Amino acid sequence: MRFVWGWVVLGLLLCGDDALAKDKKGKKKKKKEDEGIELTGIAAFDQVFARVGEIDQRLAASELELRTGKGNLNEALDLKRGTPITNGIAELQERAGNKLSVAVNKQAVPKLTADDAVPSDVRSAMDAVNAMTGNFSTSLTELHALGPEIDGLVKEAKKMPSRLKDEFDGGALDKLFTLPKVSKALTHDIGITTGLADRTESLTTRMTEVMTVVRTEFAPAQGGGGGGKQGGGGARKKK
Repeated sequence: MRFVWGWVVLGLLLCGDDALAKDKKGKKKKKKEDEGIELTGIAAFDQVFARVGEIDQRLAASELELRTGKGNLNEALDLKRGTPITNGIAELQERAGNKLSVAVNKQAVPKLTADDAVPSDVRSAMDAVNAMTGNFSTSLTELHALGPEIDGLVKEAKKMPSRLKDEFDGGALDKLFTLPKVSKALTHDIGITTGLADRTESLTTRMTEVMTVVRTEFAPAQGGGGGGKQGGGGARKKK
């Protein structure tokens, strides 16, 4: 009877939000902040999740780069907290007029330079943009290389619930008592694993768009003239 109950618990734990993430009124609970990978205690599983944990941390670092870049740019220009990066870049272009120009290196990384003396806020914002694009370039190189590895990890993770059944076959009483804890960790880790691809794609898209806006916003206007693009026609998508 205890053996049957153990598998009932396993089923509840592995079915995800529908069984576990609702309160007494049937409403989904607010998810806690991700605390990273949890060890399951099964070596074959944890070897896979150790690599997932490394990628998760790298993506978290890149997500922090986005937030930091936005915060530094907004602080330099004294903009409202949370102002999208692209809006901040457009504001910088407007304040700088034609005094900033952009150069692009072989890796397609844009860098702003001041043609003349500029106000301190423009200088600080220019430095913030250059630091941001430099960081984004490094992150994008890493992100582009992650795709195949993430695909492989997701495939491995999706096989683990059935492998967990094999791991606990035999009916040992001590294993039955550890099953709920292992199942909970496994469910948590699979959730992180299956979310890696979407996070990678989102970061790649957002960082690429910011780099594009910097290149276009400060490109020379058609027909000659100064370093700024006339009309400040950069994108206004939220970043």
